[in-house]
Amino acid sequence: VVPRDVNGDLRLLLPTWSPRSWRASSWGERVQTAKARDGSGNPIGVTRDGDVLLINGRAPVTVTIQVGQTIQALGVREYFTTQGALLDGTRSLPLVGGAADRPCTIQIDAPEGWEIACPLPQAGSPQRFKATDYAALVDAPIMLGDLSRWKFDLKGVPHELVLDRQGKEGQPTAERLLRSLEGV
Repeated sequence: VVPRDVNGDLRLLLPTWSPRSWRASSWGERVQTAKARDGSGNPIGVTRDGDVLLINGRAPVTVTIQVGQTIQALGVREYFTTQGALLDGTRSLPLVGGAADRPCTIQIDAPEGWEIACPLPQAGSPQRFKATDYAALVDAPIMLGDLSRWKFDLKGVPHELVLDRQGKEGQPTAERLLRSLEGV
């Protein structure tokens, strides 16, 4: 959902960087479809210019972006499968040109039966989350699927460990991860 006070046609800048691998990448190649609707729900035009989506209209606008499979690269921890997903915003979530310092929300339309784990506060529904700005949004990983959760305090601060239940070989167990945190 784009802020109401962004003037003129909208520019959505798709991520072109790879944190932890220290190289530029065109993550925008993963965008399969991009659609936009105005405040009344009417479709409005979206065109693409490289890693920029141009939206022909003024805010408020709701943009829906469908992304494809992860591009494999050094340091990438994001995945999408038929059983679950881990979304890393620095690879998937566009920046609204001129609005990096404004609050933003994200709506996650997960398949039926999937849980959502996100460190951002909910914004009116279990599928909608609000961030103080773009940096906070992309710094909040989002996990979806059949999830296991463990809540614990570490030095008086509440935490939650979330793992998917996909049963990957070599995946650390929750008990081992929690034990490793005891010394922190």
